[in-house]
Amino acid sequence: MGLRVEGRQDLADFGGQGHVLGWYESREAGFWSPDYNAVDDQHSYGIDGAVGFGRVTLTFGAEDARQSADRSSQKARLGVETPVGEDLTLAVELAHQDQRNTAASAVAGQNGSRTDLGARLTWSAAEDASYWVFGQGSLRNTGDVASDTRFGAGAEVSLTDSLSLRAQASQGDRGFAGTADLSYRPNAASTYRLGLREDATQSADLFGAARRGLNFGADRQINDAWGVSTETVMGGLRERRSMLSTYGVTYTPNEARSYSAGLLTGQTREADGTTVTRDGLSFGLSHNYGETLSYRLRTEYREDSSDNPARFTRRESWLLSGDLTYKTSDDWQFIGGLDLVLSDGDGGSLRDGRYVEGRLGYAYRPVADDRLNALISYTFLDDQPGVDQVNFDGDVNGPRQQSHILNAALSYDLTPRWTLGVKYGLRHREETDRISGDSFESLAHLGVARVDYRIVQKWDVMGEVRAFYSDSADTTDYTALMAVYREVSPNARIGVGYAWGGVSDDLRTIEEDKAGFFVNIIGKF
Repeated sequence: MGLRVEGRQDLADFGGQGHVLGWYESREAGFWSPDYNAVDDQHSYGIDGAVGFGRVTLTFGAEDARQSADRSSQKARLGVETPVGEDLTLAVELAHQDQRNTAASAVAGQNGSRTDLGARLTWSAAEDASYWVFGQGSLRNTGDVASDTRFGAGAEVSLTDSLSLRAQASQGDRGFAGTADLSYRPNAASTYRLGLREDATQSADLFGAARRGLNFGADRQINDAWGVSTETVMGGLRERRSMLSTYGVTYTPNEARSYSAGLLTGQTREADGTTVTRDGLSFGLSHNYGETLSYRLRTEYREDSSDNPARFTRRESWLLSGDLTYKTSDDWQFIGGLDLVLSDGDGGSLRDGRYVEGRLGYAYRPVADDRLNALISYTFLDDQPGVDQVNFDGDVNGPRQQSHILNAALSYDLTPRWTLGVKYGLRHREETDRISGDSFESLAHLGVARVDYRIVQKWDVMGEVRAFYSDSADTTDYTALMAVYREVSPNARIGVGYAWGGVSDDLRTIEEDKAGFFVNIIGKF
């Protein structure tokens, strides 16, 4: 079973420039896709983004990935992009990675670190043509992680009014890497795509092997209401052949309503001769009735089967996700959400998993005077991972939990420069150790006090204190943090800060928060 949660925010929605994207992904052993085979349990999370400040754009990203208890990888990058001429743009980025593999089967290149510096120069030759050259070199590497010097070039051009090509190729210490994507749009209603990838650099990826593949797809808008799409991906790895096809249809009768349905089918042959077949169905809908009511719902059913009983024979998975916003008045709105994942297969109930999270809240957002904002919410979390599945914190050996959480938060603008925020949280949890099977109940309280001060236009500094009290242990833990924020737009800010202590403001977590430096993105509607 695999789970991926991803969110992307375009800062243009808040009057800014750029985007911010975050994701969390987990795969249990045996999960497969056309270019992927999870031999061990894996999970990763990260952030990626680009934020514009006038003519300069700040680019950044970070990722933490883990495979079983032996192998992990941490990556981070930071860069800037700026025009250097009428048609030229220069991008420079610094990247660092740490690799660790303590398994006896570890191969060269999986223990150590490397810091790289790269640059790309892009020439916008015309409205429909751009060309670029790029290169990178390793400033420092430790352990058995080799340096990675690489040079390459790419282009994106419109060959005709309806045919466009994007291609890139590079050569370096880790071999050849190249992609080519051809897009044909004979009319406004139809698009056809053909793509080819040969990328030897993926051989050292944390979760994958060298990847080679061919994909082709098509989108067609039949009329104003109906649209169809299809895509087929063929994996051409020497040790594993695979093909996966998806088919989808959307129905949008008007701007307020949209419906979708999809079909997935595919098969892969593993290196040990095992054949795995996957079939799936999905349905979705979204309704938006102006500013008063909006809701979204998506459900998916998936079945995996294998001809190797030593691995598994059959596994079924159900996924459901939805959210609701209902504005009861100009100043008050009701919000709700539900995420559900269930998996059931052979091999005994110990391998079955269940994740249910439901959220209800009531928010005060006054239109006439927004000095005071408030939110009260209730969250139910039932996190029951199977033997090979990660829990909410991404820990394959972490405990199960069933929690009831109440939160109340408000913020008040004391003056145009000073803002005071407070939050109180109450949690009742039943926690079960997955190894021993022992269970215990606990009651916890969280208190947060925060002060924001606007130094000058678009720059803020904040300080926060958190206190966490556990009834069962009769202990109180404290955390303090400070940060400096830059306003990207009236509705979005980016900040950098430092935290002392391990108290999290998210009562769903079991593990302590990490102390140290952090980056935070805030958006509001």
